[in-house]
Amino acid sequence: MDKKSIFEDFHCPRWEELPQMDLYMDQLVTLLNGYLTPFTTEKQGKKITSTMINNYVKHGIVHAPVRKRYTKEHVAYLIVVCILKSVYS
Repeated sequence: MDKKSIFEDFHCPRWEELPQMDLYMDQLVTLLNGYLTPFTTEKQGKKITSTMINNYVKHGIVHAPVRKRYTKEHVAYLIVVCILKSVYS
């Protein structure tokens, strides 16, 4: 499947479709990489890692998790950050 058709079929999850329960880091990374597959090439590997998320929290881009759990709001913020990081430096 070529990249054009992958993007045509891409569905950005809506607020109601995001997980209702809080997630631990490994669950969050797995979920985000699944959502963001069309934005990743085989050469790049994963679109987001736990280290990247920790750095986003440290730099104030995303607020800190509560008791090591990430909420629906974190997921939404991180989807936007991952999509925009390919166009913003």
